[in-house]
Amino acid sequence: MELRVLEYFLAVAREGTISGAADTLHITQPTLSRQLRDLEKELGVTLFARGHRHVTLTNEGMLLRQRAEEILSLVTKTEEDISASGQNISGTLNIGAGETRAFELVADAIARLQAQHPGIKVNLFSSDSATITERLDKGLLDFGVVIDPVDLTRYEFISLPQKDAWVLAVPEDDPLAKKSTITPQDIGNHPVMYSVRPENDNLLTKWHGSHLNAVCRFNLFYNALLMAEKNGAYILTMEMSYPLKNGLVTVPLDPPVEVGLSLIHKKDQVMTDAMQAFLTTIKTIMAGKAN
Repeated sequence: MELRVLEYFLAVAREGTISGAADTLHITQPTLSRQLRDLEKELGVTLFARGHRHVTLTNEGMLLRQRAEEILSLVTKTEEDISASGQNISGTLNIGAGETRAFELVADAIARLQAQHPGIKVNLFSSDSATITERLDKGLLDFGVVIDPVDLTRYEFISLPQKDAWVLAVPEDDPLAKKSTITPQDIGNHPVMYSVRPENDNLLTKWHGSHLNAVCRFNLFYNALLMAEKNGAYILTMEMSYPLKNGLVTVPLDPPVEVGLSLIHKKDQVMTDAMQAFLTTIKTIMAGKAN
């Protein structure tokens, strides 16, 4: 399977037509059609359901699209890492993280690093810990900021000094917004929403003392805000370093619920100069805060 053919396949998947993809790729339509037929023959599956004007991906096609995007992304990353080797420190850092206040430390390190080495670029990927570790394992990320608990046996890690505290986000005109802390009794059986991590079910149920009335789970906080406006649910979330919009305020939980965070990367990983410089900068900042 050639990388060029994967690029052809992805172009057709994006455009939805062979003619449109051929124009984008600057090749003839018969040539592209032949390449796609050869790819299907090589894999022994049908990748496209061909209509009169458009093509759509089959289940096998959707799987290949995901894998092809990962493969080509990894190829690009490898080329950048190798081309940057031996030069002034440059290259691209791929960093994954959830929505956490601890990312302020990472952002500080990136800013210092880019001030010293303008050739360093950064790709940020926001998701939950499970997806971040999956992309680390595949080589698509260099570093990840993950929220405990996470199995760290496969990774080198630095325990970050910050901890994330859980809060309740409620409308500013709600009676709970006037309280200094929120107890399990305050929430009772009121509908709540929180992020989709499986570990959160155990953590919050333990705090609440019984099963919460969880009407929705999410991984994108902005979408959760819009949902809460419609269904009147409270949002259990990590304390944010930026003010909330949509007329919401946050109130700490009582007893407090805190989680630790770690910066991780794969064990026995070949470190680029940019990666090593990033780690050194993070450690320097942490050492300065400790003194």
